Amino acid sequence: MAFCQLAYVSDVSGANGCYHPDDLTHLVACARRNNVRDGITGILLTGNRGFIQVIEGPRMAVLSLFDRLESDPRHENLVLLHKGDAQLRAFPETPLSLSKASPDTIHQLESALPSLGTGLCAKLTTEAASLV
Repeated sequence: MAFCQLAYVSDVSGANGCYHPDDLTHLVACARRNNVRDGITGILLTGNRGFIQVIEGPRMAVLSLFDRLESDPRHENLVLLHKGDAQLRAFPETPLSLSKASPDTIHQLESALPSLGTGLCAKLTTEAASLV
């Protein structure tokens, strides 16, 4: 069965571009619950002022989630980096893994998702440099 994989970056909305750790904890708990329901897995990398996220699962569930993210007022400057099919999930065990964005975690993400190709760090440098 083919799965849809999608990767994006976004800035945190608001004047200071920051988020409170309690808000992030609540967001991740809700996302994990919803992702289990919808058969979605993935990873969320948090940075100084933004997010990098990979979501994967059934095509309609992933696209529906991305539509909601695009209209979510917590995101600004959302940039789609990758959308495509894959035979295997890169994150099969977790409805949403959470990590701090760093050059190391971004390189690990590139390795886990060959469909992104190399250069995710370069894309982030030009499109979302404030993340790491």
